[in-house]
Amino acid sequence: MQVLQDVLNDLAGNPRPIEVKFLGQDYAELNRLGTELTNRIGKIPGLVDVYNGQELPVPELHFGMQRDAIARIGSTPDELTRALEAALRGTRVGGIRRFDRLIGIRARYPDTVRFDPAHVLDLPFIARDSTTSFRAVADINRSVSSSQLLHEALQPLVAVTGDHEHRDLGAVADDVERAVHQLALPAGYRAVLGGQIASQRDTLRQLTYVGGMGLLLVLSVLAAQFRRLRLALLVIAMVPVAIVGAILSLVATGTALNASSLMGCVLLVGLVVKNGVLLLEEAENQLALGIPVVNAVTRASERRLRPVIMTTVATLAGLFPLALGIGAGSEMQRPLAIAVIGGLLTSTAATLGFLPPFAVWLLRRKVA
Repeated sequence: MQVLQDVLNDLAGNPRPIEVKFLGQDYAELNRLGTELTNRIGKIPGLVDVYNGQELPVPELHFGMQRDAIARIGSTPDELTRALEAALRGTRVGGIRRFDRLIGIRARYPDTVRFDPAHVLDLPFIARDSTTSFRAVADINRSVSSSQLLHEALQPLVAVTGDHEHRDLGAVADDVERAVHQLALPAGYRAVLGGQIASQRDTLRQLTYVGGMGLLLVLSVLAAQFRRLRLALLVIAMVPVAIVGAILSLVATGTALNASSLMGCVLLVGLVVKNGVLLLEEAENQLALGIPVVNAVTRASERRLRPVIMTTVATLAGLFPLALGIGAGSEMQRPLAIAVIGGLLTSTAATLGFLPPFAVWLLRRKVA
């Protein structure tokens, strides 16, 4: 499965798990920094397929026209250009129908001639009045050039990339980041951590913000309903218990803590408070009838036991097929279902077992 995922990511052009972007002005200096970082991080446990971001240069053959020689044989630079293009790239001379498609026919010199610099120089150039070779009418220079030059934010870029194996992405990225900080970057050059780890950290920041805002909004609603902040905080106290249960369920099932499972933890903020609301609301109703605090909480627990269990079981039953990972694409939402199931189990147990004693204590102080 991992091999298939790596191949699909390469074909689709997805970012690599680990990516360090060097930005500056000189490609030679960027390549030096990429090579130095590659040597530093090559021995990090769990980091595999490290690539220094440098493509091999490609050979080039440059033809500089000798205009006087071209004029002497009665030709023009445009004719020489067209002859070179026909010899090296080929010229479409017709087409042939195959089934429902029209396939073009291109005439050119064979590959053994086109890709051999010695033969290319001696290819015939047919002018109007005579026939000669390309060597006689063009200055030919051999050189190499970069096959790929990357830019980002209008700056030259060299990206050192790698994959992770047998180790979580966060731990590998921390080791790579420490190695980057140890590099002595020249003035005007900077290193930026990118790839999937940057997306992961950005997702974590966003989920933290969303979870915090959700927790604050739920607390505001509970405080408005109970008209007492302590009772609202008592209900909110079930949220950390639920998150602990979610993490334990992920550990027990060997499921990764990723964006999907973190979304499940955010979802628990709104799910687990309903049990506490059901219990405390009934306890306050019993207190309004003049029943003592202990008896009110006990009666509320008895009356709300079945609704709490029924709603929890109904939710678990809906999430159970998703937690089993049945169907194509279910692996993406499976961590969310497992986290929610674990959090609901622990929060329900805490609501029924630990919330009533604390509710008695807080309600006594309210009555007093």
